[in-house]
Amino acid sequence: MTRINNAASVIIPGVLAAAILAANVPAQGGYDLQAALFFAALVALLLNLGTLLNEGLISPAPAAALMGYLTLGKDGAAPAPLWSAAAGSVLGVSIWYLRAPWSLRRRHNEHLLRAVIAQTSRMTIGLYLGGLAYRAFDGRLPLDRLDNADIVPLAVLAGVFLAAYLGLLVWQAPAQRRRASSAGEQPWQTLSGIILLPLPFAALGPVAYHALSPLAFGLTIAGLLGAVIGVYVINQGQARLRQRVRELSSLSAVSQAMHANMAPHALLDVIYQQLHDLLRVNNFTVALVDPSRDMLVFPHNTTGGRTEPLPPREMQRGLIEHVIHERKPLLLVDSVPRRARALGLTPPQSPAYSWLGVPLVAPDRALGCMAVYSTSPRQRFSPDDLHLLSLIAAQAEIAIDNSSLYGQARDRSMQLALLNNVATVLGGTLDLRRILDYVRSSAEAVAGCDAVALYVWWDDARRTLMLARYSGLSDAFSVEPPEPMLAALEDGARRRQPVIVTNSQVDRRAAHLRPRLDRERKRAWVELLLAKGDDLLGILVLYYDEPRQFSAEEIELFRNFANLAALAISNARLYTRTDEALQRRVEQLSALAVVSRDLASTLSLEDIYQLVLGRAMEATESAAGALLLRDDDGLHLVTQRGLDSAALERIAGAGSLAQMVLAGDPLVIADAAQEPGDLALSDRMRSHLAVPVKRGDAVLGAVVLGSERAGEYNQDDVSFVSQLGAQAHIAIDNVRLFHHIQEARDRLVIILDSMREGLILVDASGWITLTNPQVEPLLGLDPTVIGQRPVADLLDDRALSLAERLGFAPNELSAIVAGLAAGAWEPDQRAAERVTYEVAGPDRRFIDRTDAPVHDRAGRVVGLLMVFADVTEAYSLAQARQELTSMIVHDLRGPLTAVMTSLKLLDEVVPADDPVAPAIERTTGMASRAVRKMLNLVDSLLDISKMETGAIALEFGPLDLREACAAVVDDLGPLAQELNITLTTDIPPEVPLLKADSEKAERILLNLVDNALKYTPTGGRVAIHAHAPGLGGAADGFVRIDVEDTGPGVPDDHKTRLFDRFAQLDGQRGRRRGTGLGLAFCRLAVEAHGGQIWIEDSPQSGAVFAFTLPVAALDEWAIEDEDW
Repeated sequence: MTRINNAASVIIPGVLAAAILAANVPAQGGYDLQAALFFAALVALLLNLGTLLNEGLISPAPAAALMGYLTLGKDGAAPAPLWSAAAGSVLGVSIWYLRAPWSLRRRHNEHLLRAVIAQTSRMTIGLYLGGLAYRAFDGRLPLDRLDNADIVPLAVLAGVFLAAYLGLLVWQAPAQRRRASSAGEQPWQTLSGIILLPLPFAALGPVAYHALSPLAFGLTIAGLLGAVIGVYVINQGQARLRQRVRELSSLSAVSQAMHANMAPHALLDVIYQQLHDLLRVNNFTVALVDPSRDMLVFPHNTTGGRTEPLPPREMQRGLIEHVIHERKPLLLVDSVPRRARALGLTPPQSPAYSWLGVPLVAPDRALGCMAVYSTSPRQRFSPDDLHLLSLIAAQAEIAIDNSSLYGQARDRSMQLALLNNVATVLGGTLDLRRILDYVRSSAEAVAGCDAVALYVWWDDARRTLMLARYSGLSDAFSVEPPEPMLAALEDGARRRQPVIVTNSQVDRRAAHLRPRLDRERKRAWVELLLAKGDDLLGILVLYYDEPRQFSAEEIELFRNFANLAALAISNARLYTRTDEALQRRVEQLSALAVVSRDLASTLSLEDIYQLVLGRAMEATESAAGALLLRDDDGLHLVTQRGLDSAALERIAGAGSLAQMVLAGDPLVIADAAQEPGDLALSDRMRSHLAVPVKRGDAVLGAVVLGSERAGEYNQDDVSFVSQLGAQAHIAIDNVRLFHHIQEARDRLVIILDSMREGLILVDASGWITLTNPQVEPLLGLDPTVIGQRPVADLLDDRALSLAERLGFAPNELSAIVAGLAAGAWEPDQRAAERVTYEVAGPDRRFIDRTDAPVHDRAGRVVGLLMVFADVTEAYSLAQARQELTSMIVHDLRGPLTAVMTSLKLLDEVVPADDPVAPAIERTTGMASRAVRKMLNLVDSLLDISKMETGAIALEFGPLDLREACAAVVDDLGPLAQELNITLTTDIPPEVPLLKADSEKAERILLNLVDNALKYTPTGGRVAIHAHAPGLGGAADGFVRIDVEDTGPGVPDDHKTRLFDRFAQLDGQRGRRRGTGLGLAFCRLAVEAHGGQIWIEDSPQSGAVFAFTLPVAALDEWAIEDEDW
């Protein structure tokens, strides 16, 4: 946009001026040609008597243009003056451009055509606009006289013309590389002297030309020229004075800059700027000697006004080197190449026409050279320029030396600060990759090298040195990096010293590396060992493109940097190893959690074997592995991965790793190649791990793993595999137990399905969890239906009638389920309870239900098991037997009573003194006992039937056990004497009265003693004895009574069944066969009294029939006696 504006500022006024001139072409013969040419020449002359104020050209030419306008104008038109002024502008600018110094034209980059257009347009447009304003105020043309009426038109003419002229000058100033404000920065006297002083002559000239004589006009022109020349001379003097002031100011500025600017580049920039202002030079070079490399460096180089950096170069026989070596200035006024060759020097590569160089010298050495040169014959350097440059160099060399010293101190400070920063950054991270990257990048800044190679030993044995990082080197270098010279040194002390190669072309130690590094264009390097104590970490190599010398300070700096890098790498490696170990441990623990879940989700032993071995190999990064289990025949392989046939043959053999860990301890082999014997799983495996699989102290098997890398396994791996083995044996045991339970369950299902009884199990949550197929035919309940809803919902289903079909009262089963759920059910009240009930249906069916509580391992009741048996047939038989018994009892009781009465009558009829009376008495006695026995049997049948149905009512009263025993002895004593059996009683005095039905209690004793006499052999003994209350296993408030015999005893499996009706001992026969009702009566009668009856073995071989009866409460009978 700026370029467009600049072009427009010239083109638009140029086009407008051309249009004005085209519209005002003078008529042929209508003007004075000589006068027009004169005024054109005057305009051109006055243009060249102007001054270049900073970057703007100011001249008195507008006065000549105005004079020509007022002189040549006719009849209100002025085409001739316009063309005269335009021609003078073209001529004057051309003359000024050609006579101006070449350096000035180059400085302003003034283009002739652009300058002609700009000057011509300013003159033409200004004069044209001024003429319009002049005629608008009725100005006369030509101006042949002066009076008061002409003052205003002349003032308007001059004002408008100058305003337009200066306005266009301001607008066009950027296009001509001039600052619009330059004129405003000059003294007002200069502006008024150049522009305003000639204006009165512009008004006097026309009057003298038309009204006076040519002499008068000539004097006017002479006065104008005199005034202009006077102003011009004064202005030139002031310009020279200002130039001198600028030179002195520049020297002062250089001096101040040299003392103030310690940075070399900033200092040299200031020096160039001052030389540019003083000598108008565009080519400036400063060369300094680098003693460490014996090379020239160029901190500053300007070519054609532009800064162009030059690379360092080796010392040659050039002009700059000549000045440095001779320490004398050198001035080549012209023909630089020819004069350089004449001195035996190499001409400069740049096309120099004139060359000037002065040395920069310190007290003890040559610092360098400061040189300027020109490329045009128009600019030749003089001895004055040499003197000026020498003065500046004299000041500059002190500043450059101080700056160099300051730079060295600053560089040292920066290096120390950089080292401190490096230490901070390296100490702030433990990421090995970031540390290696930062070491590589910071090495270039610390050492100022051109390339860096960082080698690292990756193995603990220090056998593998790898290129970890590099910069400034080609990719081909990284593909096959050369081994550093330090790596080949075996001596530890020598290896810790840096290897310094100042010039690979002459250093014989680097001969084997020269071809590789020549391709990388590297001529010097320093190799530094990275070590922490005895731990060798790597080698840092700093490469330089050019040969160079290294100072002791630099080497010390490099070593400090290498120590920081080694410390950071060592810490990072330690952290990395620790972090990797922790990460590996976390992964192993995570793997254990996953394995535990996976092991719990499978019931296949083969899957468990594969899972355990796979997880072990994955977590330990093993290449091969095997899982072996132990049985009665020894170890056998259950699964393997990565093993060849040879390894499989010896995996469990004698001396194998698996056999070695059967003792119970894990085994880690870091390198099988270093171990005696053939322990490796295969030739590829280096390190091995063998861990026993244990249950407690018992070794169940072994996990054997192998890796192709040496030293792969550590204690964490041992711990992980051990825990994995522990989980493995648990999973294996669980699977085996599951299979065992499954087999047992299958057997149980078969048993349950084959049972004739029905089974229903209700759990603590109130659901029926177990049924068998017999439930449906027995109870009319579909097992698939009652198992799909909780019992509470089933009870609400009236059509199902669950409670009634299970033999419960309507609310009884609900209470049981609620008690199970709340853990408040009392199973002791229902344990072993048998309930017989009738199930409604087309066929009359009786079900016998037995309830049993289900306990968990802690003894808590967690369910109710109900067993249902079909007792319809047995119930029918029992009822028929009951009816038959009742009939027999009623049919026999009458005849037996009549017989008994007849015997008593016969006994009473026969006199006592009758000789046959004793025989009759014996006969009637025996008959009476038989009849009583028969009546007893009939009564027992009747009582048993009544007690089983609950229809009998006991007549409780106080019972003296001694009297009851005496009555039994009196009744059965004769029979005992006949059988030669001793019948005794032993009732301790502390036995109190008992609460019992006397008749039933005597019959209990009578039946038990009679049963004992029946099975006791001749010469045996039957004894009745009792215990004090609460002793002998009796409950509190009960007395135990024993009937002990010396017979054959009762087998254990008959001790309970013997109290059933009609029960007999198989294989045992007494003196007479019993009916099997006596003991049944005893059980029912004892239980009716609230006691218990059972059979024990006698210590003297025989049986003890024991039963308990409650103790009588004397106060109870006392109250009853009082009422009675």
